[in-house]
Amino acid sequence: GMPLVGLASSGWALFCIFVAYGVSDAITDVSMNVAGVEAQRRLGRTVLNSMHGIWSIGAVSAGLIGSAAAALTVPLALHLGTVAMVCAVLALLVARSVPNVSGEIPAQRQAAGSNFSPALALLCGLAVLAALIEAAPYSWSAIYLADDTGASPGISDSPPSPPRW
Repeated sequence: GMPLVGLASSGWALFCIFVAYGVSDAITDVSMNVAGVEAQRRLGRTVLNSMHGIWSIGAVSAGLIGSAAAALTVPLALHLGTVAMVCAVLALLVARSVPNVSGEIPAQRQAAGSNFSPALALLCGLAVLAALIEAAPYSWSAIYLADDTGASPGISDSPPSPPRW
């Protein structure tokens, strides 16, 4: 869905794209952490910290690539489309090595997970709000740098002239 950001024609369209992207990102984040906990259980040692470290390297790398693309004035739709295709190919390659653990869940754990819990729903809602609070500064800092400080596209990681809705 990320290439849709470059094609948004209005502020509302961009808002809807970001909401959908944020929801899918949160779902993916939870599933990756569950897979990490399962990997720790199977290996008998801590690996989740290493996984989060690799994620951080990926986040910094993505920021550098985005800054370089902005500095080179690569069209946003082209940049995001290319990144999406590369990520899709990598995901397909990596998916072959991910074990299927769905059949290994004990029956008592399956039954316990089938009950709705208002407390868990509240915790999930708080987690979403925390993610929004965490994401807001780095998501909007590029626009602030470009609009208010006049930073170049390579520094602000935003298009040279961001659209105004």
